[in-house]
Amino acid sequence: YRMLHNHGQLLIFVLTVTACCSKASADHDERLSRAQLLEWAELEVVAEIEAGNATAAAASVVYGGEVLLAEHYGKFDPIKGLPMEAHHQFMIGSVSKTISGLAIARLLDQGLIGSLDDPANRHMKRYQIPGAWGDQITIGHLLSHTSGMSSPGFGSAVGDQDQIPATPQYIQRKIPPIVRQPGRMCVYSNQGLALIGIIVEDVTGQRYDEYLKAAILQPLDMQDSAFEYDPTGSDTLVRAGVTDADKPNKPMVYAPITINDPVIAPAGSLQVSARDMGHYMNAMLGYAPNVITPSMIDRQRTHLFENHRATNQLGTGVSGMAIFRDLWNGTELWSHGGLLSGFRSKMLIVPEIDLGIFVVFAGGTSPFYGRGGDPNKAIDHLLADVLGPFGSLPPIEPVTDPDSIAGRYW
Repeated sequence: YRMLHNHGQLLIFVLTVTACCSKASADHDERLSRAQLLEWAELEVVAEIEAGNATAAAASVVYGGEVLLAEHYGKFDPIKGLPMEAHHQFMIGSVSKTISGLAIARLLDQGLIGSLDDPANRHMKRYQIPGAWGDQITIGHLLSHTSGMSSPGFGSAVGDQDQIPATPQYIQRKIPPIVRQPGRMCVYSNQGLALIGIIVEDVTGQRYDEYLKAAILQPLDMQDSAFEYDPTGSDTLVRAGVTDADKPNKPMVYAPITINDPVIAPAGSLQVSARDMGHYMNAMLGYAPNVITPSMIDRQRTHLFENHRATNQLGTGVSGMAIFRDLWNGTELWSHGGLLSGFRSKMLIVPEIDLGIFVVFAGGTSPFYGRGGDPNKAIDHLLADVLGPFGSLPPIEPVTDPDSIAGRYW
């Protein structure tokens, strides 16, 4: 994606990337000022709202333990014209998975879970993964999307809330079958993280939302955040307004809220403010060691699964505990994105320079997703300022045996 995105500038990048990178490491702190970030947000975030590609957005940037930027933009309710306030919340979708991974890291620290190699069924009381492979699935498999579970999109969160916590019968209806040997390949699975939430509940004896509120959100002073089970999203959730690009005369409508299901919620139901995301990213960078300990951070970045050797040369495609590793000109990045009805989000941290960036867009021009503002594009532009423009990719070792990669990529 980056290679295509920067294709028009590749000739320059190939010649100058080394100089850019060395300069970035020397003076990124003086270039990363609040004034620069405000200008970046105007160009990459606010401009998308003004172009009609979103109805609201939020951006947070932390550096060296300080929250340099935490701003909301656009309308809280674009149909009613209600203004945005600092306590309003955005749905961040699958970025929520990172905090689910940290919940497991915390239980490992406390000795309530022995190892990521523990069979998942060992720690679930209400539900057991069935079939010949069920007992082979480990907690690490669930966190790294390698459980072998079928990964349906439709029907995952249809709003048919059962009691909370979910009953065994309801869980059984929501969890799809195992269709491939555990550990063989990475196929992104929301349902795998759903089972992580069930493990947390069964190990702690607490509802998932209440456990995370007490263990992580409140201690990090994330006052305007919640793992939400309310089908309406609560009265502080930003209303994403969507229009149909193919039918410009059709009036704007609200994007449906579909993720706050008592089973699937651990995979994507966290709602946050820009301020709270600043606190969270600082904690992931080690600035709240009493809440997110150094051990939890190390566990989160444990390499659980890697793609084929041809892509490993790029340093990408490495899965940690519900988080993914990438490289930008040799600098390690850890990130996760989110996409659900009406919201697109991305959180990225750069441990080497104590940098964290978060962008979320709400609403836009699509009947369902609100396709428009792209958090990846916005974040990539800021990374180019800090780490230098993304350089050319290194040579990739040819794959001589097609069978070795057949079926690994979808």
